Amino acid sequence: MITSAFLTVDALAPAGTSTEAYAWLIAAVGTGQAAGTALSGALTEHPAIGASLPAAGAALTLTVLLAAHRHLAAPCATGQRRGRHRGTPARAAR
Repeated sequence: MITSAFLTVDALAPAGTSTEAYAWLIAAVGTGQAAGTALSGALTEHPAIGASLPAAGAALTLTVLLAAHRHLAAPCATGQRRGRHRGTPARAAR
C-alpha cells in the first residue's frame, strides 16, 4: 500500500515538487499512525464502537476516492505520461 502511495505521489506531483510531495506523504503516514494508535487505545474500553472503525475508514476512503476521481483520471494536458516519464527521450537513453 505504501508503494502505491509513493507511485501515486510520483505520478501526480507537478514537476520539481516531488521531494516536497514525498515529505507530505511521509508526514501524513506518521500522523495517521499516531492518530490511529491514540484512537485505538481510547476505544479499547468501547469494543462496539471499535468494531465499526474499519467500516468507517473504508467509507471515508471511498468518499475521498470518488471526490478525487476526476482529478486522478484526467489525462495530462500535454498528452505526455506523468510520473517518472517526465524526462526527455534523450535523457532516458543515457
